[in-house]
Amino acid sequence: MRFILTLKSETEGIKHSVKVFSEAILLNGKLRHLVRPERQYPDVLAREKDLLSEVQDRVIDFVKCYPLH
Repeated sequence: MRFILTLKSETEGIKHSVKVFSEAILLNGKLRHLVRPERQYPDVLAREKDLLSEVQDRVIDFVKCYPLH
């Protein structure tokens, strides 16, 4: 299962307004990040300190509600 979270910028033009913020894959019951927002968007995480943990919690909740087997 793969999860991709995007951010839309209100200040940039339409062409560049959506960026991949985080990408994670659920493999063998473990959540593995393929795109690491703490490295790529430290300014966003500095403003929104709980954002990454909120994303992880939502993904885990989704997987619990909709298991593959």
